[in-house]
Amino acid sequence: MTFEIDGELFEQLVRLTGSEPFLEHAALAAALTACLFRYTQASPVVLGGPAIRSEESPAEIANAVPLVNEVDGATTFRQLLLRVRQTLLEAHEHQGYPFAQLLQDLSLPAPANRCPLFDVALVHRELHTALPEVGNDITLTFERAPGRLRGTAAFSPRLYEPATVERLGQHLVRILRAGLKDPNTALAEIDVLSEEERRRLLVEWNDSARDYPRDLCVHQLFEAHVEAAPDRIALVDDGLRLSYGELDRRANQLAHHLQGMGVGPNTPVGICLNRSPELILSVLAVLKAGGAYVPYDPTYPKERVATMFEDVKLKVLLTRESLLDRLPERKPRVVVVDHDAPAIAKRPTDLPPRRSGPGDLCYIIFTSGSTGRPKAAAVYHRGWTNLLCWFGREFAISPADKNLVMSSISFDITQRSMAMPLTRGGELHLVPDGYDPELLLRTIRDSEITLLNCAPSTFYPLLEGPEAGHYTSLRSLRCLFLGGEAISASRLMRWVTSPDYTTEIANVYGAAECSDVSSFYRLHDFERYSRTSVPIGTPTDNSKVYLLDEELRLVPIGIGGEICLAGDGVGRGYANDATLTARKFVDDPFSTVPGARLYRTGDLGRYLPDGNLEFLGRIDFQVKIRGQRIELGEIE
Repeated sequence: MTFEIDGELFEQLVRLTGSEPFLEHAALAAALTACLFRYTQASPVVLGGPAIRSEESPAEIANAVPLVNEVDGATTFRQLLLRVRQTLLEAHEHQGYPFAQLLQDLSLPAPANRCPLFDVALVHRELHTALPEVGNDITLTFERAPGRLRGTAAFSPRLYEPATVERLGQHLVRILRAGLKDPNTALAEIDVLSEEERRRLLVEWNDSARDYPRDLCVHQLFEAHVEAAPDRIALVDDGLRLSYGELDRRANQLAHHLQGMGVGPNTPVGICLNRSPELILSVLAVLKAGGAYVPYDPTYPKERVATMFEDVKLKVLLTRESLLDRLPERKPRVVVVDHDAPAIAKRPTDLPPRRSGPGDLCYIIFTSGSTGRPKAAAVYHRGWTNLLCWFGREFAISPADKNLVMSSISFDITQRSMAMPLTRGGELHLVPDGYDPELLLRTIRDSEITLLNCAPSTFYPLLEGPEAGHYTSLRSLRCLFLGGEAISASRLMRWVTSPDYTTEIANVYGAAECSDVSSFYRLHDFERYSRTSVPIGTPTDNSKVYLLDEELRLVPIGIGGEICLAGDGVGRGYANDATLTARKFVDDPFSTVPGARLYRTGDLGRYLPDGNLEFLGRIDFQVKIRGQRIELGEIE
C-alpha cells in the first residue's frame, strides 16, 4: 500500500531538513512515534529500523536496530523530534550489535511469527541498508521521487485490514503536517482524524435519533395497556394469574398509601422483597406515587444494607414480615406489604394524582464501588421510557410475548425483565428465588416463554444440563438478550446448530448509570465468533457511543479507547457521591444540547471497520462475575 508526502508538506519538510536523509528520517520517525503513542497511550514507543549505510565501512551491516523513545501527551513535536534525533544517533553508534544477541541478552524469547521488541519498522532508502526479516508486523519504507517522498507500507493481510494500514499512513501524514506547521504543539493536541473519519464516528455511526413518547413515564406505558385490555393477563406466578386491571388496581392502592406517607417526585423508596407478585406491585406503586424505587437483595449482609440505606436517605422501605430480621436496626419507615395488606386494601383503586414527569427519577440501583462503598446510580424516567420503547420496536415485542424474570431484584437486568412485557401488553412470569436450571427449563417449556434477559453465564447451564443436545424446552424462545459479560460462542454452538434453535440472540451492552443498555448486536455468524469476540454492536435509539482517549478526544477507527455513553439514557449520577459523579459524568463535547453530559464507563472498546463496537476490557481493576460489576476494592 502506498501513500505520499508531497505539495506544501514536502516543501516544509525540505526546509526543515535541507533534504538531508538522516534528518528526514528523524522527522518521519518522530511523526510515527507520535502516531503510535496516540494509538496506544503507552510509553515508551519502540520503532525498528535497519542499520545505516556507512561511508567509512564499505561492507553493509544487515541488522535490525530498535529505537526506544519515552513519550507523553505534553511533549511537543519539537521536543520529540530532538529526542528522536538523539536516539537515532545513539542507537546507530551500536548498530553492529546483532539483533538476535540483543534479544538473548534481554531474555526476550523470539516467537516464530512475531518480533518481541517492535511491531512497526521505518526504512529510508537513501539512508538504510535492507531490513532483515525479524517478524515485525508492518514496515514503512520511504524513497525519494521528484517533488515528494513516496511511502510504502508492507503488512500481512492476515493481521491487518488494508483500511487499517491506509489510515495509519493518513494519520502519520496528518501528524507530520501538524508538527511541521507548529512544532510547539503538544502531541495530545494534534488532531489525527480526517474530516471523513470524524464524520463517520460522530454522525454516521451514531445516527440513532428516533421519536418516542418523551412526555410519558414508564408506568404510563403500563397504564395504556390497562386501559386497552384490562382483562388481559399481566402477571403469572405459579398458580396466581393477575390481569392488567387487577394488577393496576392493587398497585394504585399501594401508591395512594405511599403518597399518604409523603412519597412524591424523586423520593427514594426502598424495596426489599423476594421475586413475588408483591415485588411487581411495589415497583409499579412507587412509580405511580411519583417516587424512585431502590431495589435491595434480601440476601445482602446487614452491614451492606445499612450503608445503602444511609446513602440514599430512604423515605420508606417496602418489605415483608419474614424479611424484617434480615434488615439493620436503623432503617426508614417500613411498610410490611403482607402485614399491612388490610390497611392498604382500604385505599382507593383509581389512579393516584400524577406527580412525576420524564425528568424525574425512576429508580436508583446500586453498583459495586472501588472504595468499598456501593455506588447508587440514579436513572431518569426519560431514559428508561426511551429504552423500553426501543426494545419494543426493535424486537417487535407484543401482547403475545411472555417474559421470565430469573435474576435478583438488585440486578439491572431485572429492571428491564420486569418492565419489558408490562409496557408492551405482554405477560410477566416469575420463578421462586434461587437458581434451578431444571425448574427454569420446565417453566420456559410449560409456559411457552418467548423472551429472556440474563447474563451469558446464567444461560449456559440451561444448555449443558441433562437435556444437552436436545433443546426442545427452548423452542418457544423468540428473543434472548444476553448482557453483562462477554459471550462464549462456543458454549452456544451445539444449540444454535440444532433443529430446535428458533431464537434471535442479541448481545446488549450498557451501564446502570445510563439506563442499562446503550448498544446491541444481533448474533448471526457463530463460526466467526468462535474465533473472535462477539461485538457489542451499534447504539440503541437516541444513544451515542464515543471512544475517547484520556483527553476526551476521539480515537481513530480500529484503535482502543474508553467507551463513553451519551444521549437520552444518561442518568443523574450517583446519589451518594458528588465527587465521583463530577468525574464520571462530564460535559458532552460533541453535543449542541445545553447541559448534555456523557458517562465515562471505564470500559475499553474499538470500532470495527463495519461500524460495530468491540469490547476490549477495562482501564481499571473492575471485574465481572456472572454479569455483575465487582470492584476489587470492595472485596478488600
